[in-house]
Amino acid sequence: GRARGTAGPRWVGRRGLGPWGEMAGFLLSAGPESAEETHHQILQRSLADRKRGGPHEQIRSPPHRLQNTRSTEIMHSSLHEPLAAWKTLEPHKPHWPTTWRRFHLNHGIRVVDNDTVVVSARDKVHKTQRGLIRSSSGCATYSQTQRQKAEIEVGELAEIMATSDVTWSPKKLELALKERRGRQGVWAHYDLGIRAFLSSFPKTFELYGKDGEFVRLKRARCATVLDHGEDAMRRLARARSEDAARRLAREHSHGVLQREPSPRIPNKQHPDVPHNQTKVAEPLLSLPSLKSNRMKVGFIPYADVTADRFRSSGE
Repeated sequence: GRARGTAGPRWVGRRGLGPWGEMAGFLLSAGPESAEETHHQILQRSLADRKRGGPHEQIRSPPHRLQNTRSTEIMHSSLHEPLAAWKTLEPHKPHWPTTWRRFHLNHGIRVVDNDTVVVSARDKVHKTQRGLIRSSSGCATYSQTQRQKAEIEVGELAEIMATSDVTWSPKKLELALKERRGRQGVWAHYDLGIRAFLSSFPKTFELYGKDGEFVRLKRARCATVLDHGEDAMRRLARARSEDAARRLAREHSHGVLQREPSPRIPNKQHPDVPHNQTKVAEPLLSLPSLKSNRMKVGFIPYADVTADRFRSSGE
């Protein structure tokens, strides 16, 4: 048999098994000296330890995680072509379709990950001589799969509220969805909270009462979702931003969901009047779940992106 005191599985000879001598050479389980968990096993077990919500997901997309772990090509539903180790994986940028080329002289063949979407934030409005222009202070990224789940859930919530005359509260609406559809909402799966989820669609739902204890449709008996799914993902990404939380929230652990900037029409007769200036975005909702949720959303200011480019070029 294997010498005692060494780690790993033990081979037991014919004599060591007694009446079961015919099972000579049977591989027994590892001894107590090798029962310690490895670092990888500890991380895998920590993914299953949760008090609520669904299982914890990885931050990176599956093609990105599998790219450097195997030599064969990777086939995934979010890829239009197989991903090899010598190809470059890039996120999908729907607002800049002309900037992407499949073959690049320095980067080689580039493959688009359609589940990881990067868009401009479009959170600023400026007045010019020719009118109003909308710009961005950064870029937001989100998961296309989670966006589709949110669009399905918000459509079902609007349908439930449009076909009933009940005075709805967020908790009552959450229970109604679970009774009719037999599942929890996407806000419970990703620890977002139904109040933060409803506030991400301000054109469709309206929270009213003290601390938003009731909810109603902006257009009564209208089951049409007026908000775009991409705008909702932008709001969640900006709410998680640390800069916005430090400026608008009293506690750093709270995320802030902002109102969209709505500029006033300028008055040419009195251009210096304060009411002609652009309205400042006011905080709409401040909740800790806006920062601690497990939605794959993120916001990066353009200043940070420029600094990273200069830093990489200097190196």
